[in-house]
Amino acid sequence: MRWGFRPRQAWRHVRGMTQDEVAAEFNEVLGDPRAPMSGKRISDFEAWPTGGVKPTVQTLSVLARLYGTQVHMLVDFADFEAMTRAERVALRATDPAVARADAVQESVSASSTADFADAAADWGAYVKCCVGIVERGTYYCEEIDELLATLNRVIAALVCRDVAWLDVVVPVQNPTPAGAAAPVADGVVSDLGWLQVWASGVRRTTRPSLIPIQVHGIAWRGSGNAFLSGGIDYVGSFRGLYSRAEYGLAPKVVSQIESRYEYWREECYFAALLAVAIRSPEPGVSDAVGVLNLNFTTENPVGDNDTLEPHRSAAILDILEPALRLISKAIARHQQKDRTA
Repeated sequence: MRWGFRPRQAWRHVRGMTQDEVAAEFNEVLGDPRAPMSGKRISDFEAWPTGGVKPTVQTLSVLARLYGTQVHMLVDFADFEAMTRAERVALRATDPAVARADAVQESVSASSTADFADAAADWGAYVKCCVGIVERGTYYCEEIDELLATLNRVIAALVCRDVAWLDVVVPVQNPTPAGAAAPVADGVVSDLGWLQVWASGVRRTTRPSLIPIQVHGIAWRGSGNAFLSGGIDYVGSFRGLYSRAEYGLAPKVVSQIESRYEYWREECYFAALLAVAIRSPEPGVSDAVGVLNLNFTTENPVGDNDTLEPHRSAAILDILEPALRLISKAIARHQQKDRTA
């Protein structure tokens, strides 16, 4: 990703091979050194789908054998989008992770089974190469925006068309009056700290906003609830939430909060939120290190207000899990950099 290589090109470079060398070995695998595979043809396969020629699943299988990898590692999301459903099914059959996709099929309704199963397999195949990059320590936090942009397309196509954008929030210290980003509303005091937008394809406001994690001992809905519980929180509408007695907020503060949300709704196409905790990448640690926010353009797009059907939640989480792994590692590196500084 850093050098702009597509998967097939990247794996060839890993082997240190030219396109002509790949073609020669390809022909030998077929048992005919004079077979018609050429360096130009390998170039065409690497350029597809923005140009070149579509490789067949059989061709990808031979390339995977030459490169010492698995077939699904030679494709990315752009490839999946351009393939026919039959080709995607054939490709998925070569992936050991297909059993996991089959488990997703059992967890969703018949009307959405195929879409969710394909999403789990397709998205999982797309990010596997990225996960390897992260684990080798060469991933950069700046690339989170690019990852979110791709994930946004996945969510819009296979979970809900009404998703507007995704962003990642991370915990920060309580704001100070001097030089701090504006909190959601004046007079709201957080007991545990604040969440701040860290990466987003589309910024939610013209200036950074801080989101309190807890107010008067009550979890802030959405991002705060997901962070504190280490789970998932779905809020179909924010209207009227913070006027409840348990929050103990003054009417003026409630009005400020409602005004801020109305601004987000009108200017940033934000109406509902699915907040998912990003768990620590350390083995055995379940603490949340951040939150992935899915911001929707309509109220209640994937469930009723304050509820999410268990099978729908499980399917969505299965699709998001590879991205959450990547982001958790990037957050850990980001925090380590701050501590060192």
